Amino acid sequence: PLFHHSVAWTGVRDTVVTCAFPMKVVVVATVLALTTVSSGAVDGWRTSTVDLESQHEVVFRVNTSSGDAELERILALVSNPASERYGKYLSFSEVGDILATPSTAVVEEWLTATVPGVSQTTTLHGDYVKATAAVSSWNEILGADFMLYESTTTGVSAVRTPSAHVPAALTEHVTATLLTTDLPVAFEYGAAKQVDGQGPRHSRPVDIGAKAVKDDDGFRPYVYPSVLNTVYNITDNDGQGLGSQSVFENGDNNYSPADLRKFQEEYDLKVQAITKDIGGEDDSDTCIWQPYKCGEANLDTQQIMAVAQDVPTWFWSVSSMTSFDYWLADVANTPDAPLVHSVSYGQYESEAGVSSMESFNSAAVKLGTQGKTVVVSSGDDGVAGNKAQGQVGVCDYAPQWPATSPYVTTVGATQGPETNPGTDEIACSSNPLTADPAYISSGGGFSDTWLTQDWQADAVAGFFAQKNIDYGSGYNTKGRGYPDVALLGHNYPVYEGGVGYLEDGTSASTPVFAAMLSLINARRLAAGKSSVGFANPALYALYASNPELFNDITEGSNNCAAGNWDGPANCCERYGFHTTTG
Repeated sequence: PLFHHSVAWTGVRDTVVTCAFPMKVVVVATVLALTTVSSGAVDGWRTSTVDLESQHEVVFRVNTSSGDAELERILALVSNPASERYGKYLSFSEVGDILATPSTAVVEEWLTATVPGVSQTTTLHGDYVKATAAVSSWNEILGADFMLYESTTTGVSAVRTPSAHVPAALTEHVTATLLTTDLPVAFEYGAAKQVDGQGPRHSRPVDIGAKAVKDDDGFRPYVYPSVLNTVYNITDNDGQGLGSQSVFENGDNNYSPADLRKFQEEYDLKVQAITKDIGGEDDSDTCIWQPYKCGEANLDTQQIMAVAQDVPTWFWSVSSMTSFDYWLADVANTPDAPLVHSVSYGQYESEAGVSSMESFNSAAVKLGTQGKTVVVSSGDDGVAGNKAQGQVGVCDYAPQWPATSPYVTTVGATQGPETNPGTDEIACSSNPLTADPAYISSGGGFSDTWLTQDWQADAVAGFFAQKNIDYGSGYNTKGRGYPDVALLGHNYPVYEGGVGYLEDGTSASTPVFAAMLSLINARRLAAGKSSVGFANPALYALYASNPELFNDITEGSNNCAAGNWDGPANCCERYGFHTTTG
């Protein structure tokens, strides 16, 4: 069950959150000076000088360790349906009370007295202080050497430093500095084939209309919204205005309100607009003239709002200069943040940095104690990551972040029923030996940083008890296994600039699963119950007690990277995993 199980929802039943067992909270020691870019030169990134007088923001993570520990203890209880405290979440202000510390004022006063011309703001919970000043000032005060890092894969760039040292006066009050040594999000997961080497990968334009001429068998092998309802037995898509959901977007990924409406009208869905747009990347004309900038965001918005209709939906876009933890810290400090968050982006765990990952986990815990869920895609390039695309011999076990976070629900991809109705799902794979090769391979594996969690210990042990589980050694057998669930990820119809495309990816399965959770939240809220919150303890225990509610994925592997127009997928001979029974 490394790809674990594709969820077979039966009318989006409430039973998905009725039982679980305690989870173990794993905390890795804080590292102030990250090793992420410690040599200056990083594989896959080029560097250049930066204007020393230009302004740069540094975020100081305040030492709230005692409060963090208490929140972790509470999360273990409120996410465990066997606990008397299950679903009895904290309010936003209660989380702030637990985190309150005098260290916040110490950091604020030090910045004012020490950093020339600094401007600063503090989050509502007092756990982060954001400070903007000249690069030259930060170089001197933090012992840094800021330069411009640019990804050779995607072109994403950010001002970062090989190392940053917290001054002695703050060592007891600060646990990390963000936007210093943590590399930004390097790539989005999404779609299918590359278009002119830019943007998300998708097919050439095709007629995806619901009333379009079908093939000779009277069937088109696409994952229409109705197909999702059939495969996962979703009997009602109406959220009745209850709950809320959000899609995360990075950089200049733009969604088109016009395309969203066209998609909804084409498939007879409830016409609804984005409720709140953070970031302003919502220009329909951009998707007409530069559709490659819209593949990811249009896929996310169209699919999440197709499955969970009449659920208030936010579009949350952040600068490519930022990191996952920066974004999630903002989410955790937003009182009315949505209940469910879908993330279709990732980076190599090895490039994220321990301190940055700790900050992300801390924010996810805060959200979990308030009954909020973070859903993350597992990646589209098997075990090797996006650097293996079209690069024969570039193979490795390379865990993806934040897919490996212990506090998110990670979603993989399957295929099958969209092509042959009624058939079993198999792992989505670009392997040319597959009967109907997809253009991506579902990511999955084991974290090199985070330990196997108690709520998944039995499932992981069952996987290792099987024979022929992998293509070779080299992965961390004690790591957090991912993904947690998997759904269809091949041949999703999407409109970009009014033109139809087909897209593959965990970028598709992730917002779909997030939408399923939103529908469950809507049903629970209507019944006077609490939201799902951190779902993993319940999901794993539910499979252990009621496996018939899941589709067991027993065919396929993830040893191949995504394919592209230039040639077949790169398949690794000694790296990858096979699906197994259980």
